[in-house]
Amino acid sequence: MIPNPLYLDTISIGCWFVVAGYHFLMFGFFFFQRFRARRIVYWLYLALFFLLMAFGRGFFIVSDFYLDTILWWRIGTCIQWFALAFLALLIGHLILDNLYHQIIIAIPPPVIAVLILFIPGVALSPFRFAVNYVLAPIYAIFLPALFFYLAYHSVGTIRRGSILNGVGFLILYAGRVMSSEAVKQVLAPWVGAIFAPGLVILALLLISWGNQYELLT
Repeated sequence: MIPNPLYLDTISIGCWFVVAGYHFLMFGFFFFQRFRARRIVYWLYLALFFLLMAFGRGFFIVSDFYLDTILWWRIGTCIQWFALAFLALLIGHLILDNLYHQIIIAIPPPVIAVLILFIPGVALSPFRFAVNYVLAPIYAIFLPALFFYLAYHSVGTIRRGSILNGVGFLILYAGRVMSSEAVKQVLAPWVGAIFAPGLVILALLLISWGNQYELLT
């Protein structure tokens, strides 16, 4: 029987496992159903993004609920910033013709990822604050903005798919914000435990729906 104080944590763990599982499901869909069938690099980037997000979420689950050590946070955050690199490559592929320009867009996330993993402990606290509340918001605005830019300059199914992707990634970041320690200390416990993973699941559904429009038909 679950003790009363642990009910919320138990529900939260289940919700975040659903999030991780949905990430793996989307990886399988985009890689095996889309990329293997059509060999379009867009689907490969999207599949790898969700695969790394799933692995990163797994480390966050361990860090949040089982082993509260900074190492697990470092690894999970590092992996998810590498995931952002693939998302940046994806958007660069859509809006830029020059391969070198596409790569330039994707350079900052892996640099941040490596710094997260190896930065000395004495500098970790301010760097962690910068990552969570400065660098992450920049990419949270920048990447959906590129999808909206693509939607603005497109028509038909590409426009609808781009809008859904942009909205989905904005909600995805909102869910991550709701699960942060700073927000947990201000809002009711159920917000970070249930509402945050719920937002992430909604975001994944919107992103999945947006990519049903076959952006690169």
